[in-house]
Amino acid sequence: MVGTVQAIFVGVLLAGCSPASPPAPTFEPPPPVPTSAEPSPVSSPPATSTSPSPSGTLNDEQAAAAETVLEFFRLKNLLSRDPNAEVQPLTDITTGQTQVIQISTLAEDRAAGIVQTGDDLVYINSVDGVTELGANRVVPIEVCTDSRDTDLIDQKTGQSVLGPDRAYYVEWQIEVLREGSRWKVGDITSGRVDLCGP
Repeated sequence: MVGTVQAIFVGVLLAGCSPASPPAPTFEPPPPVPTSAEPSPVSSPPATSTSPSPSGTLNDEQAAAAETVLEFFRLKNLLSRDPNAEVQPLTDITTGQTQVIQISTLAEDRAAGIVQTGDDLVYINSVDGVTELGANRVVPIEVCTDSRDTDLIDQKTGQSVLGPDRAYYVEWQIEVLREGSRWKVGDITSGRVDLCGP
């Protein structure tokens, strides 16, 4: 298991996952940077920058899987903030029940006039080794999201639709699998935790 990878949404556009495997990167983290103040929904997407792990080197497949997870959360933030943003990129990067749930939840929120303000902070806690699942290569990744700087609001009233018991920190167990030449987010389980980060 490789050490902690932190990701934060700041102003540098994350390169999307590509079919070609990149050289295995050695990650050195910058200090954490807070997200910007919560803006109104906009058509220009907030970009993602990675703050990878202090402790090791990922191989090509692990690095590609980790980039896929970061892109997944970047798209979740963008599509939740901007009701006019195109959904197809999220469809392309997900598969199975995860794709069904993510697309249907987004459609329901948009129909109800619910939008997100701010961006979740994303911490990749661990990237496991590659395993085989049928014909697919799979990389299990553990992620924690920090949503203290985000909210879901009703566009008509500007009021939050989240209750006081909302989960600010959520841990995600994600299976990232390679379908053909592309890595995609597959099965996800998640649950509330007390804190994200080291």
